[in-house]
Amino acid sequence: MIDIGSGNTKGGYFPYSDTKTFKLFELTWGTKSVANATEKIMGNDKTTENYTNQLSRVLDGAEDKEIVYAVNLSGAFPKSDNIAFSGGIAWAVANLIAPELNENSVIPVSYEEVMEFSEKTC
Repeated sequence: MIDIGSGNTKGGYFPYSDTKTFKLFELTWGTKSVANATEKIMGNDKTTENYTNQLSRVLDGAEDKEIVYAVNLSGAFPKSDNIAFSGGIAWAVANLIAPELNENSVIPVSYEEVMEFSEKTC
């Protein structure tokens, strides 16, 4: 389970199907903090193209290292082929990909669907 918030991202999992133990991890960024870091390095060029380039720099930088470190430290990575995301951005993307399922509490979305959605929105 990964909950993407505006200021941070939290996650956790049940190791080896042990539902009495829930291991957690936390990242110090979320949707708004990443947007703020991106806007901070844009300079005077406020175009969408520059925003996209600077966003890639932010995500490829310290945040990417923090993600890898936090997930590896938690031991969550090799444990599951399925990941559940929650938070505003996850809800929005899932509902835009599959609006016919918006009444469901869980909307299954594949990695390929998210990548296709991403390509359409850039």
